[in-house]
Formats: sequence, structure tokens, C-alpha cells
Amino acid sequence: MEQAVRLALALHDVGKLQVQWQKWAANYQKQVAGAKPPFLVAHTLSETEEHRKIARHIRPKRPKHAGEGAFASARILWEALDGRNHRDLYLAAVTAIARHHSPSLREAASYCLHPQAQDTVAEALAAVGGAPWREWAQWLMTEKKTPNLEKRLLSPPPPWDGWLLYFLIVRILRLCDMLSQEEG
Repeated sequence: MEQAVRLALALHDVGKLQVQWQKWAANYQKQVAGAKPPFLVAHTLSETEEHRKIARHIRPKRPKHAGEGAFASARILWEALDGRNHRDLYLAAVTAIARHHSPSLREAASYCLHPQAQDTVAEALAAVGGAPWREWAQWLMTEKKTPNLEKRLLSPPPPWDGWLLYFLIVRILRLCDMLSQEEG
């Protein structure tokens, strides 16, 4: 369970590593802060109503990320959590990532991750699990035209075991994601 939570924390914003999301973030940061960031961005400045207004008008439009990130990370979760023997835990982790913003999300759009995405994911995995977790980044699915996310999500109850695991993982993930946005 602890490993599933750590993986969810490391992987929940993988969808923001999409080429289109990074273009949006770079254009937004340039308008708000005066310069494009020299690194891949997961969270942008959004402190004022003016920032939020700018965000709505930046082009290309900001793509969704949660379902796409869950799909891109699904193989990592399968391998790291031994999905063959711990299917409920695997499904709960994928579902938590997919639904960390929207509890009814069931699908993912086509996506293409940035060329630096695998290295970025390797760093995130090492940060939450140590150097041995780095190698799991090899299973990142960097591009998919028609992702079928729904088959990787928990089905409506029962089984209750998987849903209990999901509720625990997604609650921890939402709290940590919210706290990561607060100034220290």
C-alpha cells in the first residue's frame, strides 16, 4: 500500500509532460513571469485572478492531463505493484491517478509526451522510492493515439477491496497535491 501511494504521488502529473501541455505552460509562464522556464513544468503560477484570466487565454489550449498520465503510467504501476498478483491495488492506483481531479473520469485523449519525460519520471520515481525505482521509468508509455483507459480502472462496486484501496490512495494524493501548491 505504501508503495502504491508513493507511486501515485510520483506519477499523478505525468500527463502534464505532454508536448502540448508543456507548450501551454511555457507560453503561460512567459506571459506571467516574463520568461519561459528552462525545465519541464508541472505546476504554474496561479496566485491571482489576473493569472487565472491569462491562463484561460493562452494558446495552444491547456490539454487535460489526469487520464493521459494514468494511461502513460499504467505499465509502471503494473510492474512495480506486481499487478498480476495484486490487481486490486494496481487498479486502485491507476484509478486514483486518473481521477485525482474528477472522480467520474473514464477516458484519456491521445497524447505524446515530451522527449525529456522519461528522464523526468525517473527522477520523480527516485525521489519517492530511491535509486532502484529509477529503472521503472523504462515502462512509461510515451505516446498513444487511442488510449483505452477504462479497462485499467476499477469497475463499479463490488469488489470493495479495490475501492477501499482507491479511496485511501486518492485521498492521500489529493491532500498532498493541494499541500504542494501552498507557499511554505
